[in-house]
Amino acid sequence: MSFVGSPYTHDVFVSYAHGQDLEEAFSDPRRNPLYNWSCTLIDNLREQIALSLSHSGRKPDVWMDQSLRLTGSLEGNLTKEIRSSALFVALISPYYLRSMWCQDEARTFSDFAREFRPVERQDRIFAVSIVPTDRKEWPPALRDEDQKAFLGMDFYRKRGEDRDLWPTLGWPDPSVARDQDYWMQIKQLATEIASQLHRMRHAQENSAGAGNAVEVPVFVGRKLLLGYCSDTLARPRVQLRKQLSSMEMQILPEESDDITDQKSMESSYDRYLEQADGVVVVANEYCGTWPKDEEAGFISLQVRKARELNKRCYTWLNIQNPDQIQTDSYREYLNKLPDEIKRTKGALFTGQDINGFTSFIKSELAALNPRDIVRPALVCTNLSTRQNEYKQFYEWVLDALGELNYEVIRASDSGSGQIRLDGLAGQVEQSDAILVLCFDQEWDWAREFLRELNHVSSSSNTNRARLIVVGPHFDPAKGVREFRNYRFKTFNDFNESRLDAISFKETLKRAIQQNMTNLTSVKELTPA
Repeated sequence: MSFVGSPYTHDVFVSYAHGQDLEEAFSDPRRNPLYNWSCTLIDNLREQIALSLSHSGRKPDVWMDQSLRLTGSLEGNLTKEIRSSALFVALISPYYLRSMWCQDEARTFSDFAREFRPVERQDRIFAVSIVPTDRKEWPPALRDEDQKAFLGMDFYRKRGEDRDLWPTLGWPDPSVARDQDYWMQIKQLATEIASQLHRMRHAQENSAGAGNAVEVPVFVGRKLLLGYCSDTLARPRVQLRKQLSSMEMQILPEESDDITDQKSMESSYDRYLEQADGVVVVANEYCGTWPKDEEAGFISLQVRKARELNKRCYTWLNIQNPDQIQTDSYREYLNKLPDEIKRTKGALFTGQDINGFTSFIKSELAALNPRDIVRPALVCTNLSTRQNEYKQFYEWVLDALGELNYEVIRASDSGSGQIRLDGLAGQVEQSDAILVLCFDQEWDWAREFLRELNHVSSSSNTNRARLIVVGPHFDPAKGVREFRNYRFKTFNDFNESRLDAISFKETLKRAIQQNMTNLTSVKELTPA
């Protein structure tokens, strides 16, 4: 029985191509590295999805046809399996793009998925890229008009300029390679799939009959990062996880990989924060003594991380004895905590009942419009060269993006002037906006960065804001550089002598919106 339930027999249908060896008659699939890698990936993915859904007591059904198929069209039985699957995962390779059988599978599922409106077609199709391919060659069922995949991720490592040399993660055998990046991608993909399975199941269980499923509430399937708290709150935190899971929300990290100390907290935020829809923090009188540069220990650290990436932070402030507040700086921080939470667009709960807090989170999420769920934006900067002086200006940029409902993906140089985008290529491809903060008008740095960006980003996404932001100071002697061959516009439209947060953010927000509008009508230019 599937996790989603009737009428779906399978939760996930896997579409894949075997590889070159299997294009020859009498070949042995067990000797084919692509076939073996694909089967291992699906086995790992199946186990990770099951772990993500373990609280439900129901196991997911992931269906993969391992029979040898050389020619012909879809058979009746296989079409039945496709139409009885809730989600579709395509393992993209050059062989997949040449296979009419694979393209028929994608088209069959896409046409069928259009009939189920509460969960849109683009939320039910996942594209897993095994090696770099031209997205213009992808079947229309797997991408939108801007050549962007609906959901999914890349399973290859971006190194250097020659894409043909980019290695596949975990190749040739993930069980032997011990590739941490491979397992990270597996976990993130499983989390996304589990989130959509929650939404599909809710729609089915609340259907109005005759296939008329009701609209899925915004909170169903949402991914919440459950933050670290004082040991004195360990038991309420366990109860909080269980109750939020029972409300059909996806809690990160999984219980088996939960946050227990400073190291695991930092690791979990690095792994899951960008993927999460929000952060849940439980605070009482104790804020800890780390990190030393935080005014309120791990409490202010987590709220700040949520704000920096424009994640809504839902905080339960449960102070039983005000006289026992750990430090004076923490006491001062609690006075401004409501404003800090407001900046994240989250909410603060001050009751003492855990049931009240979980209901509070559910009601806050339920009140959101689906359009309020943030869109990804990449922010790149040479901030490290003058970090203290320009920190406030940088935060204004983050705030402006947050007010436009963008989720910030940050890429900063390491002090050497170089930014490595290899590990961010998937997020770059999905970003709806890219802002490059060029402090001190370091135009050579900006040009080199745009060249690297061009190597990991498809040029086909025209509906994307692209700005080079200069500030907070402007040197007329260095002038203004335009990078139109990369479709970037330079922004320095502010009055330095009267620079304030409100006017700057409003001006920048208008520039982002105007830039996105203009780009859709400009012919694509290819950098030399």
